[in-house]
Amino acid sequence: AQSLFDELSVRDIVSWSILIAGYTEEGHGQEALNCFDRMLSEGLSPNTVTLICVLKACGIRRDIEKGKQIHDEILNKGFLENDFVLGTALVDMYAKCGALLKAREVFEQLEVRDVLAWNTLLDGYARLGQTKVILNMVRQMRTEGILPDLVTFLGLLVACNHSGFLAEGEILFDEMWVVYGLPPTLEHYACMIDLFGRAGHFDKAVE
Repeated sequence: AQSLFDELSVRDIVSWSILIAGYTEEGHGQEALNCFDRMLSEGLSPNTVTLICVLKACGIRRDIEKGKQIHDEILNKGFLENDFVLGTALVDMYAKCGALLKAREVFEQLEVRDVLAWNTLLDGYARLGQTKVILNMVRQMRTEGILPDLVTFLGLLVACNHSGFLAEGEILFDEMWVVYGLPPTLEHYACMIDLFGRAGHFDKAVE
């Protein structure tokens, strides 16, 4: 893809964004950032699609300084006013860089906080084992009328697993079925098997 791109006589923002997205999706964060810098040097301005991909690349690299630069660029162009997807990408970038306070600050400023935005923030706290914070956030999420989905519950169960919160994990697993009508996937079952196994409840793990 890079070879074909280099042969193009005209490279516009669309072709640059596609290449940057390709590198990002394959986990090659540094290559994506290098492409972004090359694009800027050719005098092209990024659009929101480009910026979302570059923020993801910053998260992969945990390059918070570059992420802050992109954040400033987004604010200067006023892109955040009507684009909550871009705002969610910012939350994800800060969370993956371990800057949870900044991620929470950006999250609170979002005009629209859907389940994807909540899951993004929850995942950031889960990565650092902040299980009690996550459980409180889910209560706030429900208060705001946002219903958790399968991704939400997977993040919660993983967090409970890492923290050894057996009782809370059992309650959440039951709530998926009874309260929200969400059938657990293989990943949810795997979390519960691991949770029971770590706690020594091998009969429940087998069941």
